[in-house]
Amino acid sequence: MIRNSRFSVAVHSLMMIAASQGKLKMTSGLIAESTGMNAVTIRHVFLRLKSAGLIEVKPGPGGAKLAMAPAEITLYAIYAAVEEYLFSDMFHLNQNSAEWCPVGRNVNYILTCRLESVIAAAIEQLRSVTLLDLLDDLGKIERDFSALC
Repeated sequence: MIRNSRFSVAVHSLMMIAASQGKLKMTSGLIAESTGMNAVTIRHVFLRLKSAGLIEVKPGPGGAKLAMAPAEITLYAIYAAVEEYLFSDMFHLNQNSAEWCPVGRNVNYILTCRLESVIAAAIEQLRSVTLLDLLDDLGKIERDFSALC
């Protein structure tokens, strides 16, 4: 199973853009350094975020800025912007189960019924967490860490 990190890279990028508050140009190069990703990968993430209306990007070394307040950007909006598959496609069920077997003929139906509520709960949680919430978490962690040093 191939997994990608677009979602976490997009969140990382948006947090950096928001945290800079326009004091630094948030270029793909700078964010690439922080994420450990290639600048081209960051530009691809930027394109998806821009298409979703979450950021504005100036050509060249102009950098990116948020297109709306951090309190208006949810994790679900970020996920929907950068991921190819939404949650309904997350669980791929085996289509080759044997019909002669009671488990084989019913497992997909049983899983589908259960997973619908799991998916709905995940979407609800993603819609309830904003970029501002994550920035608040970052501030708390940094303050706590600073107190230790």
